[in-house]
Amino acid sequence: MEENVPSYDGTSTDYHVFENVTEKPLPIDMRFNDGHKLAITLYTILMVLSAIGNITVLYAIIRLSRKGKLSRINILLLNLTIADLLVTFVMMPLEAWKCAGKFPADLETALK
Repeated sequence: MEENVPSYDGTSTDYHVFENVTEKPLPIDMRFNDGHKLAITLYTILMVLSAIGNITVLYAIIRLSRKGKLSRINILLLNLTIADLLVTFVMMPLEAWKCAGKFPADLETALK
């Protein structure tokens, strides 16, 4: 057996046992830091406010439609509200997930 080949003796529960491996520190933009925490916090606040506002508008438009007072402007607002709710519940969590550094780039491209 060669000297530089990592070996596994079968008794350890750690499957990543390598000898002579030096770990280089990650660049600062790849580490989870205070900026990432701030971004995730702001995305969470924006998601909650957006959800509350858009669900309120959706409820008001549905009430108007039950009374038979649905105009073209209200239909436009209904479409905008639904689109904004999709952004709130699909894209914003993905952006927060990306800030945490655990987001596959292919999924982001597919969803945009």
